[in-house]
Formats: sequence, C-alpha cells, structure tokens
Amino acid sequence: MVRPMELMLIGCGGMGRRYVAGLSRLVGIGHEGFDGSQVRFSCLVDQVRERAQALADEVAEATGHRPAVAGSIAAGLAAAAVDGAVVASSTIAHASICAELVAAGVSILVEKPLTTDVNSGVETMRAAHAAGVVLAVAENVRREPVNRWARSVLRSGRLGRPRFVLDQVFTGADAIQLTPWRHRAESGGLLLDVAVHNADVLEYLLGPVAAVLGGITRLEEPIRRRASTMTVGSSAFYDRFTPELPETVEADADDVLAALLSFTGGAVGQWVQHQAAHGLRRAERTIWCAAGSIELPPDRSGSLPRVTLDGAVVGREELAALADPDDGPAWSLPPVEAGLWGDARTVAGAGDFAYIDGTLVAIELADFVTAVRGGGTPEVDAATGLRAMALVEAVARAGRDGGPVVPAEFGRARP
Repeated sequence: MVRPMELMLIGCGGMGRRYVAGLSRLVGIGHEGFDGSQVRFSCLVDQVRERAQALADEVAEATGHRPAVAGSIAAGLAAAAVDGAVVASSTIAHASICAELVAAGVSILVEKPLTTDVNSGVETMRAAHAAGVVLAVAENVRREPVNRWARSVLRSGRLGRPRFVLDQVFTGADAIQLTPWRHRAESGGLLLDVAVHNADVLEYLLGPVAAVLGGITRLEEPIRRRASTMTVGSSAFYDRFTPELPETVEADADDVLAALLSFTGGAVGQWVQHQAAHGLRRAERTIWCAAGSIELPPDRSGSLPRVTLDGAVVGREELAALADPDDGPAWSLPPVEAGLWGDARTVAGAGDFAYIDGTLVAIELADFVTAVRGGGTPEVDAATGLRAMALVEAVARAGRDGGPVVPAEFGRARP
C-alpha cells in the first residue's frame, strides 16, 4: 500500500481546472499507486477565494474528496499535508512561488514555461537542486502517443536519417489568447508561453538544435481584443473567466516567430509560430527522411499520422509496427500511459480536445508523483524545460543580433 501523495494546487483558473480534469483521469483508471486513496489534491491556493472554493467543489464532485482552500502558500501548508505542489498560476509568479516552495522543502511540478526568462529559470533550478527537491516542468505535447510513436519510428531507422522538418502554426488573429498576461513582455510573452511546446517536441523527436541559423520575432497585433469565440483548443476550461477579460489589451510581447534551425543529427528545420494570423488557420509538423516522410497531426487532435515510405502511403494497421526495433521488444507505451489510453500500441490517442488534454495532464501528474516518491528525475526536468525556453530566446537573439545563435545547454540537474 503506497502512502497517499498529498498535492497542493496553486492557481485555480483555467489551467487549475485542467489539472483537476487530469487528476480525475489518473485516479479513474485504478492503476496501482494512483487511485483516489493514493494521490489527491489536499489544498487549493488562490488569491481569489471564490475561485478556489468553486474549484474545490469540482474536485469534490470528481474525486469524492474536498481539499482545503487557502489564499496563500503559507496558509495552505498550515491547513493540509503537502508532499508536492502543482504551480498553475500566471508565469510572472512562477519564480517567486517556486522559491517559497523550495524554501519549504516541497517538490514542484510547474507549468511551462518554468519562469519568464532563462536566467531566472536557471536560478530556480539551482535552488531546487541545492534543496534536494524535485522540480518538474509540465510539458505535455511530447507525451501524446503519436509523438511517442514518431520518436521510436525515427530511431528505428526505417525511414532513413531525418533531413528536414517543417513545423508551423498559424492562428490567433487579434484575439486575447485566454488571459491578458500572455501578451505582456513582463510575463515572458505569448511566444515563450506557446512556442516552448514546439521547441520541446522538435528536440524530443530530432535531438538537440545545434544552432539557430537565422530567425526573427516581432509584434504584429499591438491591440488584442476580447473575442466571442476563442481560437485556442483549451478555451473550454477558461470560459467561465471570459466575462472577466477586458475589451482590449495593449500587447508589448512579440506574437510572431520564424526561424531556420540546424540539428546536431544533420537535419535542417523551418519553424514558424504565427500567433497573429488572420484567415486560414494551420498547424503542421512534417519530417522528411532519406527514405520517407511522417506528417504528424495537429497537437491534441487525436488524428492519425500519415507515413509515406518508398513512394507509398503506409496503411493505418501497419503504423505501430514501424516503431518496432529490429532487435528487442516491440514498441509500446509505458504502463500508466497504456492504461490511460486503453491500448499499449495506440498510435494516436482518440477523443476530443478536453479528453486528450486531461489524459496528457494525468501522465504529467503520474510522472511527477513517481519522481517524488522515488527521489528520481522527472521526464521533463528543469534543465529540459530551460532548453525549450533557450531555443525560443535564441530565435529572438538571432533576429536582434544577426548570425547563427547556439542555444544554451543546461545538462540534467538531479536532486
């Protein structure tokens, strides 16, 4: 019998609601070590008490246990047992929240990006390492089955060496993207908040970026407006807060990124993150290799990939086998992930955005709980999260200073 893992959730807005959905998914599969008696939210923290109370009601309905509610971390630590904390607040508060939790000896799962800039993120990582606490960054897109599968396919060598990747997103128009702070430079800005997903997945699939050969970031929409319908897939979790949005927001953070990347493995990449695109919306991630190509579906869409090998499209029933190594056991998802998706060899997790998103958050929580219990390193530790941030910052530097820019390296910090 595993001792119950008591988690504090800090931030009870839209992202906090997503963590409640994720925990509900995790405890619902009944996997050993992760049922409702073995991991739960013991306390919710938010400066707006009504938000915390409302989310506590959701937790109680979903899990049968109502957590304590507090207006500060200190009050939460006094009100309930806490083995780890999930930080789902605005990015501008991440550094100070993590500092308080580290001082209290509490392990942390913090939403991406880790902080508002690489330098403060490095300070946070070093403090956690010195204190001996786990510091994990919530990076969920890499955990989709299609990306787990694609990484294994590329490593199998069946498609040959990767040569080129095209990763591009066009969306956003002039709408406020979920919350006003995403459009402010003091909070790290819209690009840092969303482009770290793409940066992380690119390196997860293709290995480290050796250099940003050229790039630019810029601001296209200095005035953001409250839209009647948000263009972001996760908007359903934030809908109750939409009436609180101002009619307009003055944006001072860049909303467009374009870059040419060189990977250590020899591939070249074109990366576009256009969060101010009017008209046609598009999300594409395609990898061309020496013998074929993989077209990956939009993130959290549940769609199947398309593989072209030797001039022919691979049938859906043959996709999983492409990931099997020539020697060793057949490819499969880890046990908890297999339980959540219902199939150890699924290539794409089926369901609508909310279901897929909740499942990915559940995987993050399971990974964090496992690292805390065992004193190990989470899949996305602080160094890995910083690497994605550094790649975004490298594109901005390339545009500002010109010439190739090498993203910073951080190693892997183990508590």
